[in-house]
Amino acid sequence: MPAAAGKIYLSGDVEIDTARVAVRRGGEERNLRPKTFRLLVYLIEHRARLVPKEELIEQLWPGIAVSDGALAQCVSDIRRALNEDPRHPKFIRTAARLGYQFIGPLDEKRSESVILEEITEERVEYSEEVTEEDEPAELDFPPARLLPPPRGRRGWRFALPISLAGLAVVVALALSRLGPQQPAGSMDAGIRTAVIPFENRSGKADLNWLRGGLADMLATDLSGSPRISLITQGQLQRELRTSSAASITHDDALRAARQAGARVMITGAFASLGDSVRVDVQIYDVSSGRMWGGESLSVEQPALLLARLDPLATKLAARLGAPSGGQHLAEVMTDNLEAYRLYSLGLERTWNLRLPEAIEFYRKAVALDPGFAMAYARIGFTYSSTWARPDEGKPYLEKAYRLSDRLTPRDRLYIRAWYAVACRDYQAAERGYREILSAFPLEIEIYHALGTLLLGDRRYSEARQILERGREIKPDMPQFHNMLSFAYFGLGEREKAVQSAQKYVALTDEPNAYDTLAEAYYRIGRHDEARAAYLEAIHRKPDFEIAIIHLGNLYFQLGRYREALQQYAEYIRLAPSNGERVRGHISSSWVYWKRGDLTNAAREAAEATRLNGGHEVRDSLPVQADRGGLALTGDLHQWIFLPGANRGARENRRIPYFVAGYVGLRDHKTNEALDHFRAALGEPPVYWYVDPLETCLADALFELGRLDEAIVEYRRVLGDNPNYPIARYRLGLALDRKGLKSEARPEFQRFLAIWKNADVDVPEFVHACRRMAE
Repeated sequence: MPAAAGKIYLSGDVEIDTARVAVRRGGEERNLRPKTFRLLVYLIEHRARLVPKEELIEQLWPGIAVSDGALAQCVSDIRRALNEDPRHPKFIRTAARLGYQFIGPLDEKRSESVILEEITEERVEYSEEVTEEDEPAELDFPPARLLPPPRGRRGWRFALPISLAGLAVVVALALSRLGPQQPAGSMDAGIRTAVIPFENRSGKADLNWLRGGLADMLATDLSGSPRISLITQGQLQRELRTSSAASITHDDALRAARQAGARVMITGAFASLGDSVRVDVQIYDVSSGRMWGGESLSVEQPALLLARLDPLATKLAARLGAPSGGQHLAEVMTDNLEAYRLYSLGLERTWNLRLPEAIEFYRKAVALDPGFAMAYARIGFTYSSTWARPDEGKPYLEKAYRLSDRLTPRDRLYIRAWYAVACRDYQAAERGYREILSAFPLEIEIYHALGTLLLGDRRYSEARQILERGREIKPDMPQFHNMLSFAYFGLGEREKAVQSAQKYVALTDEPNAYDTLAEAYYRIGRHDEARAAYLEAIHRKPDFEIAIIHLGNLYFQLGRYREALQQYAEYIRLAPSNGERVRGHISSSWVYWKRGDLTNAAREAAEATRLNGGHEVRDSLPVQADRGGLALTGDLHQWIFLPGANRGARENRRIPYFVAGYVGLRDHKTNEALDHFRAALGEPPVYWYVDPLETCLADALFELGRLDEAIVEYRRVLGDNPNYPIARYRLGLALDRKGLKSEARPEFQRFLAIWKNADVDVPEFVHACRRMAE
């Protein structure tokens, strides 16, 4: 798909510069990935006709099988860059299921600057590693291979990721390289070596992070020797079974090293006097417990540790008869200790969903070391896989990859998989994760990431197996129990799901653990316990916006609308970005909508639209449909189902199916609406949303007067959750309409028991009370 190099296309206030591969709107440059830019130019060059989807896919991904979703995502990115509302297109017309056509007014001129060659040159730098055909869909920089990185001032070697003994999560790297036998008189090559977390003798709690940090730094340097086979921190943590901040006795360390199959153990301690730090390291023969020798170093200030630790590691390797080779830690990660510390803190925050804090730590790390590639990568990962903001994450992942001389082959595999998630190419992401586990079978973080992705695909049994495998490596890693709770719910094993959530809380005092436990209770109708857990999460972190909005959702389900609106207002006040503010206003809009207050519902929806850059928000469409005049056209249908983002997995489509069904029902497209509601129930429940939408099909059948079918459906819902309040109420209504008053009365009674604290003016509450009084 060659672009017309040297041309600038002009369409209103938009400039498409094919020489600079740039799009400007109103003079401001808009970022588009190269593949997406090529699509835009191709549509412009063939604007005289509708270009079929098949042609575009062949042009963008020749010989590669990709879904229509990948193409739709490119079009969505273009529209976002051009500030186009897909319902009222000015630039790109969509022909449902057929293709796309550029329809904007167009002039063209020659570009005065030609810098396309620079981009080409940058890509050629990687040409020895990958060909165009090897690229996964949506990946616009070359995928990583287990080969040396592109030419540059630095070489490469495997490096252990950061493992914080003083923090909640350990992300371990498996390195197992067995070398040839050493001659007699030296220790065996390929010797299995365990590096134990160091003892903090400084008396300073703020240096606790160095316990695991120093162990990882030494392990990273020692891994450069082909004659040393390192035992991972994950294996050691499993054997030690100790809290990250607890001291490890010498006997416990030896026992753990023996159980992990080590032949050599490296341990030590550090102390400080003023700003100076002293590090003492000893080498032990695990079998006999005899000390082989030791080394020490002193630095005037902690910032010098990274640079001085490299020669110390070289001396230790020499004592083992295994000279170190390749690069050192300071070259493959960072030579700035403070940047290293901030990066480590960011990892812990990411794992515990303290996402704005994580981003801030990573930003501070790259401010101290602008070449810190993995810090850029973690910003990209946090945005795209954890915060569900992939468009913001992609540039950071691309930036990290371009700093390939500061990445190990393992790092590049990570970034490739993360980038695939950011591009919503989940098949490529799964291949990437499995490739990492093939090379590094004890890579704990990847078990979690792959399990999360499989949950999004509703492959619950596979997800459970992957997560359990990771848990075997790191039994006390809380996040495995978090995701296992969702896997067990997907498998219908509710008791195990709750037990996993309880185990998550037992392993960490992080507020997200209480949020997960609250949702588990909420899903099975234990509302008082759910509320208590949400309040505990907020007590532990008063600005934890995730638990705040989830508590609002619980209040909404319990008819406590005023309290729900208060929670949503607080969520909006604390929101770290417009995305969260939009969600808060949409949630408030639904409360008013369910009360029948369409004026205030529309007001909240309009505020959400304003915060969304003037673009209508999909979840506001049911309010519009009830206000009248909204038709479920082909274009609207396609817009509703534009790919959305999720946390490291495929989007749950229950909400778009519900929206399409509701609009269709108001548009008198009954069969289509019911099909959408059935499809919605084929997706996982959305208890994190303002309404789990479990009764959507039953409500439609009830409205259509198909009472027998509605009754069956309400009873199905109550079979899963006997305390689902609105299902109780509407089951009572349906039975009452059929004249079965004796059966309806107990349903109203149970409904009122669940809604014991509901606002007294909510219509359902008023009606149920009236029925009970009759």
